[in-house]
Amino acid sequence: MKKNKNSFYNKIGYLLLLLGILFADNKAMGQQQSEAFVLVNNACGVYPEKGSLLESRSTLNAGNGCFTTITRGTGTVFFKGHDKIILGPGFRTEPGAKFIAFIEKDSALQALIQEQQINTTILNNNNAPEKFPSAKTYISQNSPNPFSNNTVISYGVAQKFSSAQIVVYDALGRKIKQVIVPMQGTGTIHLDAAAFASGVYSYSLWIDGQLIETKKMIIIK
Repeated sequence: MKKNKNSFYNKIGYLLLLLGILFADNKAMGQQQSEAFVLVNNACGVYPEKGSLLESRSTLNAGNGCFTTITRGTGTVFFKGHDKIILGPGFRTEPGAKFIAFIEKDSALQALIQEQQINTTILNNNNAPEKFPSAKTYISQNSPNPFSNNTVISYGVAQKFSSAQIVVYDALGRKIKQVIVPMQGTGTIHLDAAAFASGVYSYSLWIDGQLIETKKMIIIK
């Protein structure tokens, strides 16, 4: 039986390298590792917690497409966001033993939420291009981000204007909300996104028909 178990562990060694769990080997210290199992919920749960930037769907599918049984091993494995790690019944360790799960960053998503600087100009009275003073005319990255229902966006407008607004767009570029900027100076808007679905959105500051700056935000329900 012991030989069969060892053979089984060897066969899943490569799987551990793909999935993302490291069971620290504490044998040198005379400590025991878990003899039980760990369930990785790839399709049904959400991990990390809401508010984390590490959000993406795992491509791993095993069993019924929802649960994967992982036994102890020595490999280091990385999970995608949205994977849920459940310690199964019977999981146990001795004092000093370690269970470490690494969550892999989604580089594509990280790129989306990076601050985007857009080089825009306006025309002065002589129709010569004149840059907006970037230190005073701006919109900030919303906070919190990601968020579920409500977030705050700060803005600053250095010059006088006839009309200014912050416009929210969905991933397809469709305008879904517009908030009027009432006056010159700095301020904040509290964006209510309770009716929005989960996804990546953008919001832009427009002044007198000119696009000033655009940023990304992420909604997670």
